[in-house]
Amino acid sequence: MVLVMSNFIINWWRSQQFKSALCRGDTQSAIKILQAIQKSGASFSWLEKLFRDKLQLERTSQENKREIANFKKQITEATESKSNLLLKPNTEFIKYIYQTFELVDHDEYKLQVTGIDQSIFNDFEVALFTYLQEEFSKINEQKLIISLKDAFDDVSSSIGETTGRFELYIRTLEDSTKSEKEHLDAIKKLNKEFPEYIKELRKAGLTIDDVKNKTND
Repeated sequence: MVLVMSNFIINWWRSQQFKSALCRGDTQSAIKILQAIQKSGASFSWLEKLFRDKLQLERTSQENKREIANFKKQITEATESKSNLLLKPNTEFIKYIYQTFELVDHDEYKLQVTGIDQSIFNDFEVALFTYLQEEFSKINEQKLIISLKDAFDDVSSSIGETTGRFELYIRTLEDSTKSEKEHLDAIKKLNKEFPEYIKELRKAGLTIDDVKNKTND
């Protein structure tokens, strides 16, 4: 009983000292007294809890400020040395890709592949065949036949449209009654849509003018 009373008096005295320290604005003394109260196992008063929460909030705020300052420093350093972050193109590799796959730049958004690397294609062809075989095996045979027929029809339609445009451009060039503007438009469209045809002409030692003059031969 005496011990309980003794602890009660000690805790009460500490609380009084705590209040006094806060009134004087002596934060460091208040913190030490609060730690002593916590160590004794006594319950905090509402004022002591409020002060504890205030200290935790201040610590969290300081940690956040340090993190923000650290992030700002990292961003500043990264910005100052941004040249080190840029990817440097390998010109030899780019040249190899362009030559191997015979890439054609039509404009800023369109890049056409007109060639293929045989070693890559062989592996791709085997992998594609295996993949298609596995996928087809999951589909009902009747549905698969219908789907394949629809796909072939779409491809045939697309090829027909492409062939039709190609023949139209060639006929325009061969038609001596067409205006020079119509001839130029046909040449531009051939260059844009059928670069492989232009390439084959050059390989054969021919030009678009040879196509235009075919009517006169």
